[in-house]
Amino acid sequence: METTMERCFLTLLTVVLALSRPLGAAECSPRFVDNNVEKISYIYSHKEELLIGTDWLLFRMKDGEVDDIDGAHPHSVSAIYPYNGSLMIGAEEGLFQLKDGELSKIEGAEDVPVNAIYSHNGNLLIGAGDSLYENEGLFRLDNGQMIAVGDSDTGPVFDFFPYKDELLIGAREGLFLSVNGTLQVQRLRKVGAAGPVKVIHAHNGEVLIGTGKGSLMSGLFRFTDDGLSRVGGAEPGPVNTIYSYNSNLLIGAQNGLFILVDGDLRKISGADPGSVRVIRSHKDELLIGSDSGLFRLTRGESHDWELSEVDGAPGGPITAIHLHEGKLLIGSRKGLFAYPPKPIRATPLRAQYIAGVSTPVYLTFRMNCLGKRPPTLVEDMGGHGDELTSAYEGEAQVKPHGKELDLNVSVHFTKAGNHRMMLAVSEGSGWAIVSDPIDIRIGWTPQDWIRHYGLTYGPWVVGCHLLLFLALLFGARWSSWCWAVASDPVWGKAGIWPQLLLRHVPPVQRWVMARWYETARGNARSTAYLPMPLSASDGAAVSSNELLDCLRRTRRIWVQGHPGMGKTTLVRHLANKVYAEHASFAAARRRYGAVPILIRLRDFPDVKPDEKYPEYWVAELARQAVRQDGITFEDAVLFRSVLASAGFVIILDGANEAAQVQIEKLAAASPIPLLATSQADPDIKADGEKFTLYRLPPTIHDATAPLLALFLGDERGRAVHDAIRDTPLWADIRSGYDVRMLADLAGRDTPPLAMPTDRIGLYEAILGRVRLNGGDYPLASLCRAAWRMWRDEVHLFKPGTHLDTPLIAPLVSDETKVVRILGGTLYEFRHDQMRDYLAARWAARHEQSQIKLFEQDKAIWRLDRDEQAVVWGFFAQQIGPERGTEIWQWCHDDPERAILLHALDQRGRKDGWTLIRTQTPSETTLT
Repeated sequence: METTMERCFLTLLTVVLALSRPLGAAECSPRFVDNNVEKISYIYSHKEELLIGTDWLLFRMKDGEVDDIDGAHPHSVSAIYPYNGSLMIGAEEGLFQLKDGELSKIEGAEDVPVNAIYSHNGNLLIGAGDSLYENEGLFRLDNGQMIAVGDSDTGPVFDFFPYKDELLIGAREGLFLSVNGTLQVQRLRKVGAAGPVKVIHAHNGEVLIGTGKGSLMSGLFRFTDDGLSRVGGAEPGPVNTIYSYNSNLLIGAQNGLFILVDGDLRKISGADPGSVRVIRSHKDELLIGSDSGLFRLTRGESHDWELSEVDGAPGGPITAIHLHEGKLLIGSRKGLFAYPPKPIRATPLRAQYIAGVSTPVYLTFRMNCLGKRPPTLVEDMGGHGDELTSAYEGEAQVKPHGKELDLNVSVHFTKAGNHRMMLAVSEGSGWAIVSDPIDIRIGWTPQDWIRHYGLTYGPWVVGCHLLLFLALLFGARWSSWCWAVASDPVWGKAGIWPQLLLRHVPPVQRWVMARWYETARGNARSTAYLPMPLSASDGAAVSSNELLDCLRRTRRIWVQGHPGMGKTTLVRHLANKVYAEHASFAAARRRYGAVPILIRLRDFPDVKPDEKYPEYWVAELARQAVRQDGITFEDAVLFRSVLASAGFVIILDGANEAAQVQIEKLAAASPIPLLATSQADPDIKADGEKFTLYRLPPTIHDATAPLLALFLGDERGRAVHDAIRDTPLWADIRSGYDVRMLADLAGRDTPPLAMPTDRIGLYEAILGRVRLNGGDYPLASLCRAAWRMWRDEVHLFKPGTHLDTPLIAPLVSDETKVVRILGGTLYEFRHDQMRDYLAARWAARHEQSQIKLFEQDKAIWRLDRDEQAVVWGFFAQQIGPERGTEIWQWCHDDPERAILLHALDQRGRKDGWTLIRTQTPSETTLT
């Protein structure tokens, strides 16, 4: 292998192969024991048996069968010592004896962790203790019991070593020596203070002492009759093991592997093993077990010692290396493995490839196993060792293939020519080739030519493209075609970078949106408006004309008002006021800080919230509203960017209970200012900032006279107001729409008419003006259509859907003004209150039973409370006492009818109905 590496110069590809082992990957280091024997702490051969100590049990292996040993269960076995025909087992919980196939615990060994066992002058000595237990020091076995030897303060004892007919004892408090062959306390003499002494070893006539953690004096020391002296050279840190190999002394320590050369310590170069735990020679090899895995110590070309990782060996920490019946076993935390690992061998599935410079080449190797260090894809450079400058990029995947593995590598070559690739693993300072070579021929393809000329002329193309994009962007200010091309989503998907200007540069966004502003300004219609007083939740009063200025102080405003109190008129007036007073987008933004986009929620019934991104619902409504004014954003993401940074305020008119949830999500996710109108109070909170609540007056009475003057002129308005001031109709007027109908009924140029006596009469008087071909209008058809529209939550309708086409024209006439046209194709009731009144009229005058109608159309009970309250209010005013009382009784059977029940209850109490609940048979029984 070394000859091969000397003749081949290889260069490493930047191919990532350090992948997690796939399920079913073949082991290069086969397990010696398969039945979950893991966390090995000690291995010992006894006769024909192999004893395996783990963190939890002591196992016996014989004839290939592994069983746990009967009797006691020692944990974390640390020492096994033959004594008088039995085996003494040192473990975390104390001393155990294995005799006649059964384990028993030695008395007096409770909570005494055993570190070392040694027989000296007929005494079996036990060194025990650690930092977690109180019992520590030197013990001996006496008549089957552990007896403490003296009271010398040795601390935990870790090792024994015979020295000139005496005994050296390594302990936490240093090195101790027994004198005159006895172990009496007074004969224990402390000879060194380098503790804790973990290892004592003799080499070439010297006694070497290895000390561990817990002392500033950790390292390697020499012991003589004169005491201890530190070995110079490199600093090993705490010493774990010392091993003599031929004439060399190896020291395994926390800082790596060291060798004693000319009396000084020298660290062995090569791979970094981490903390070395065990050293063992086997045949012609010297194996090193450490926390990082298994390593091999060899002499390099310069005859210096060099450390390399054993490929395919189990990962660390390695706790034991043991020879059993001619087999070398490796004990680790992952289990017990046989050595050596089987060699890695890979076979390419194809021997030749032809590809282009810009085309990735996909190589596949069939491997017998995958070691800890995956193989690397290298290139044979043909002996030109000074020209190893090729750079490659690639990715690799390892997948199981039966009992083997497939290694798939994607390689991208940057130069044309012939390449010879192969797999290799690092070994010492070179490579060990593990596969047959693959010959790859890389040439120029059409894609390569495109790439070449793209780099040459690409900057010119980019410059021309930028100029073209800027020209389109400039033209988008006036041309819808330029805007459609510049904002086409394909540019964003293709990654064309100039479109970033539209997404992230506010001046560019405002430049584009100026065209929308001009269109919206041209579509605005200025109408007479009466400013309404608004009361804030803190008691402060503000005019409705000042709401846009209020948005400079708070980003969230909620306007609450009862049906017909002018919420829609208010927000339409605010938007038209901005358009009328400011000729440009920039001027409006300078004045108010943001330009309003008015969204009537009823105009977009088909725009539903996305279940995955509900916070985008309001932005989508705004995109559709902008589309109506002539500027189209095909790219919704682009529009959201413009909306967030170009300076807009969203005005949402008619937010019901369901819309509040989506408004909350938008408010939480976006800094866009919001102004919403609703019949209900807000129950939402965004970014810790509550909506500022403003309320319209609860009734229209205080504004009735000004509104009549606004609609009819001062003189005519005053006359109509005086005519109704002392009539029941005055008390019945609830909304601005009622006043609007009153003005329509009175007219500007006719003397005051005989006015209706109540609100129901007012609606009937307006409907009485509707004529069809000079005859009566079929109000029943209109009421049925209104009922269905209310039930289905429909506000906009087309001819022929809910109402036949011939029936629509009389409703749109200037004489009636019941319905108005939108955009030439859609219609809506002039106010929802007229739709709600007609729906209630259909129910009140239903030719069959109202209860059957309500039970048949169960969808009405799922409508919002505000939607139900208006209709049931009208219904209660049109139903008689007998039928009303019957329905009142029926409403008690289901809590979802509570709003209807409340309306009937109010009507009954006002008009003196007999409202006494009739008990059902079950209720009577309960009573």
